[in-house]
Amino acid sequence: MHTAGMRLYTAHGTVLYFDKKIGELRHGPLGGSPDNARILLDGSHARFLGSERLAALSFASVKVRDGVYCFKSSNSLLSAEPNGTVSITAVPHCTPSEQFMLLPTAFPNADEFGVHRTIHEDDYLFHHIRSAAPNIDPASEYFADGRRSAVTLHDILVNDLGFHPDRQFSLLDFASGYGLVARHYPRVLPSADVTTCDIHAAANSFNNANIGIATLQSALLPEDFKPGNKFDVVFALSFFSHISDEFFARWLTKLYSLVDDNGFLIFTTHGQVALGKSLGEDDNHFTPYSEQKDLETKYYGVSYVSPIYVFKLLCQMPTYEAPPSRIALFREGFWWSFQDLYVLAKRSR
Repeated sequence: MHTAGMRLYTAHGTVLYFDKKIGELRHGPLGGSPDNARILLDGSHARFLGSERLAALSFASVKVRDGVYCFKSSNSLLSAEPNGTVSITAVPHCTPSEQFMLLPTAFPNADEFGVHRTIHEDDYLFHHIRSAAPNIDPASEYFADGRRSAVTLHDILVNDLGFHPDRQFSLLDFASGYGLVARHYPRVLPSADVTTCDIHAAANSFNNANIGIATLQSALLPEDFKPGNKFDVVFALSFFSHISDEFFARWLTKLYSLVDDNGFLIFTTHGQVALGKSLGEDDNHFTPYSEQKDLETKYYGVSYVSPIYVFKLLCQMPTYEAPPSRIALFREGFWWSFQDLYVLAKRSR
């Protein structure tokens, strides 16, 4: 994360950058646009950081709500046009095209839940919420959604798997991102010894520095992920909803190998409810597309799998019978009302 200046995110789901070839501001896709157009707020004054051309631009900042601003120059406003251009246009009101989300920002909405306020600029889950539900306050929904998932995990552990509420246990939050759920663990699962893990080193640094929890660096290939210890609970929320058939069984085997005896692997997938139609028992419908532009679609996309597909892979895992395992819980269309929930229990030897 940069120590000075914030990036500007548009209502189109894009981010501002400076096109050096033409010497103008543009806006483009997250992860695919240069990080060379940041803005610094100084009271009601705003100035761009970067090239001399950008530094010459000066605006008055008009706060719309926490983290969202319009930028005014004389009687005109900075505007992100639908075609990717950025203009300074004389408009009477600050419409969505003239509103910019600035990140990283500390949002006071977090205080309702007693969690860390800052949302990282590269938090793709936050940007997904912004684009999927443009008519709601994305920061409020971000913190509320994280709390709902943390409470759901708590309820599964206590009500379904028999954990005592005060039981001390180790938890690996795999593919945790920038703390959407993890920032709520100290409040919701205070007895858990939590480790988060993500493919993005910046996410791990953010979680460690701001949430104060241990982190592990993930890997593109499951065979290269070697944390060196096991956990009572391994939790992978919406990770397998992005994994192709080539890597699905390999990651399933890897994560299950990290579960200690008498522990649990808890994960979710896109299934028939999410797809809206039936899937064959061997189907893995994979689309090589991702909002995370820095990850190759060979490794990360959008997948839909049937329950039978998952059950078969579980039973075929080389570690399924040593020690004996069991499917402790399955709920179709459970998480967020569209992702399937699976819980695999590892019995003692």
